[in-house]
Amino acid sequence: MRDDPVSFGLPEDETGDILAMVNLGDIMEVFTENSTFKMVSPDTLDPDRKHQETPWIYTKTSHFGASNELVANTILLANEFLEQLFSIDSPKRLVIIQKVRDIRNVLLEYLCSLISFTEKLKEEIDKYDFNKNEMNGRAHAYFPQIKNIDGIATELLITAKRCIQEISVLVNCFITLKAKHGRIDKLLSEIESEHDNANELIEVLRNNLAMCEYIFSLRNSQEHAATTDKPLIVKNFNIENGLDLSLPKWGIKNDALNFIHIQANEILNFLITFFEEVFLACIILTLPNFPVYKIYFNDAPKKEKPIRYCLNLSIPDTFYERSSQS
Repeated sequence: MRDDPVSFGLPEDETGDILAMVNLGDIMEVFTENSTFKMVSPDTLDPDRKHQETPWIYTKTSHFGASNELVANTILLANEFLEQLFSIDSPKRLVIIQKVRDIRNVLLEYLCSLISFTEKLKEEIDKYDFNKNEMNGRAHAYFPQIKNIDGIATELLITAKRCIQEISVLVNCFITLKAKHGRIDKLLSEIESEHDNANELIEVLRNNLAMCEYIFSLRNSQEHAATTDKPLIVKNFNIENGLDLSLPKWGIKNDALNFIHIQANEILNFLITFFEEVFLACIILTLPNFPVYKIYFNDAPKKEKPIRYCLNLSIPDTFYERSSQS
């Protein structure tokens, strides 16, 4: 029956324990070390309660689980913090965790595009290395090329830009703003003028503004390539210095070109760190005066759930003194 206690087992091909569960309101996400599942309750499937036999359902939504640093340091990090500060039914907790879920999803989309590109890159390099001594006349019998490399660059840059926009809008879940800002400079300007007490958040936005604007410039230079004097240049495999194989690069015209696989990975790491810093700065704005909480950096995160920050109650020394005397 729908109101009976729920229990379920993982599929036979799944190993490991359930390490975390996140209540997202209409669904529950369940995390093992290497997978994520979505659970949907009978009340979500049949809100009018017309069918007493409506079951719970669950499905695997991702091959990335709690051990993935992206997953751990977005939705699992946020869930652990929010569970300490808000009740499970708090509307504010729900709004925040759902926005974090959106950010996690965009980051996973970026990660999947990057993994796909990296695998294609390795495959082409391996083919070239295997055939590089074979010649067809004076030409190499095989020369590597990434198909649709402009499309891959588009996927990466659109997703990176969208992630920054989602992180910017996350701030609206914590403080009242006049608008939802898709640009960090606009967000920073309003917070500086309307929320001058948000010192940590202002500092985080200032410190990350240059990188956010650089990512925007890469995407905008590609999107408006036909109408700008500084379009994005995307180069496939090439030969440099007469003999050396050069891997795919990108960059704005007249600027230095960077290897796509290296810079795309740097952008991913930046986006995860940027989310962490914005989220933690927003959390500081919500902390009560009492009890006193402190945010700590985890020097040795667990392999199965490598969350880098934790929120703990700060117990005053007088509490320990009184306890020892009793």
